[in-house]
Amino acid sequence: MSLWRWSCYDRDGMNRSIRGTCATVQCSSGALQIPVWSCTENSGGILRFIKICIHPIWEYSDKLFICIRQCRLQCWSRIQDNAINLYDMRPFIRWYGSKEEDLEVILPLMPEKIRNYYEPFVGGGACYLSVNADRYFINDKCKELMKAYKMVQKDSRMMNIYLDVLNNAWKNSDIVFEDVKGEILNLKSMCDVGKYRERSELAKDATAFARTLNYSKIFDRRLSEKECLTVAVSYSLVNEIIEMKKQEDLKEQMVEGNLKLAFKTGIYDYIVELYNDCEQKDSLRFAAFLFLMGYSKKGLFTKDDCGCFCTPYAGKRCNGVYMDELISDLRSSELRARLAK
Repeated sequence: MSLWRWSCYDRDGMNRSIRGTCATVQCSSGALQIPVWSCTENSGGILRFIKICIHPIWEYSDKLFICIRQCRLQCWSRIQDNAINLYDMRPFIRWYGSKEEDLEVILPLMPEKIRNYYEPFVGGGACYLSVNADRYFINDKCKELMKAYKMVQKDSRMMNIYLDVLNNAWKNSDIVFEDVKGEILNLKSMCDVGKYRERSELAKDATAFARTLNYSKIFDRRLSEKECLTVAVSYSLVNEIIEMKKQEDLKEQMVEGNLKLAFKTGIYDYIVELYNDCEQKDSLRFAAFLFLMGYSKKGLFTKDDCGCFCTPYAGKRCNGVYMDELISDLRSSELRARLAK
């Protein structure tokens, strides 16, 4: 049995009738279901901000008494047309340290009317794209990121074409992997039975296999450089096969998943090379930049001592993720209007 004592008030300090739903709260002893209240009436149809205070309670669960200390839940309603519009536009680039998950805390603290909005470290633009203002002034320490914003602002036709090419290549790589999966599994089986005493022997067969692939089924002919793709794919497969040999009792499904990860990593690494090639046109370079930030580990933009992008692939969770929604957002008139401000 739980004893709950609630108080609910808005900015005017007026009491409001409330109704309850449930949410899950994580605490030291696990997940706990607690009621979360929403307002059913308000003054003049304008309720922008509610604070709900949960006073200390005791909950008996699994023979443990859990004390939830006083905290505050903040929520708001978007009843008015000029109220803050959460997720007005989604960030079109994934960036480390994104505030997207913190918007529900940040936005209620913003002024209702903003004349000039300044953000010196815009990053992925979660706040920038969610706040309504008359004018916007944004910047970031990463020059490459700001150039990407300008390319999107210009609505570069060629950049959009290259984004489609890269997105289709990512989808096509899944199809090609399914076609050649048996040959890759055979390479791993021969490694497991001890056919390859040295890494170089495995690398030789992996390179021969990678050279037989029809990369035109993955990339547009304008971006398909067979030798570079062969090196990227074979290198990634060799690394994964050797790593899996150190592990015991891997399930078949996990083996297949790891090999697919290696294959996709090879495709990702090839796109990294496209980006790092200084001779590439800006349209291709920034299409690759937007792609890589979507699939890089934690959305990090890191460079090595030579100034080349070097953030590794994010891993299995990105294998079946595509850029369709991002490309659609990039081409929206709302985004271009916001960037024009």
